[in-house]
Amino acid sequence: MKPFITPKGLRTITLIAVGGIAFVLITQYFGPSASQGKNMALARAHATRLQPQVRSDSRFGDISLNANTGDGGSLWVYGSLTSEQESNDLRRVVEASHPPVPVRYDIRMVPPEPGTTNH
Repeated sequence: MKPFITPKGLRTITLIAVGGIAFVLITQYFGPSASQGKNMALARAHATRLQPQVRSDSRFGDISLNANTGDGGSLWVYGSLTSEQESNDLRRVVEASHPPVPVRYDIRMVPPEPGTTNH
């Protein structure tokens, strides 16, 4: 009676299984999703440290910071401002903090209501 699996077949199955497991582990630890996860953790930590500084300027009261999946994990700066000058000032504050990851801005320009100031 012939064996169900020959020694050569067993070796082939073992090599395929070990190769597949190795591929999955390498992809998980060194692939794009692993670096994105690390970058997002860096972005979250940086956002937590930078948020109080941003919020200390009343012009940036509607601005939030968080992690974003874009660019392989980035710092996301979003909200609304009333002028390009405010946007430029915000960018200077963020860039001066030396973010460890790329920064994505999603800023809406909303004109101030008549008779109000944002300073």
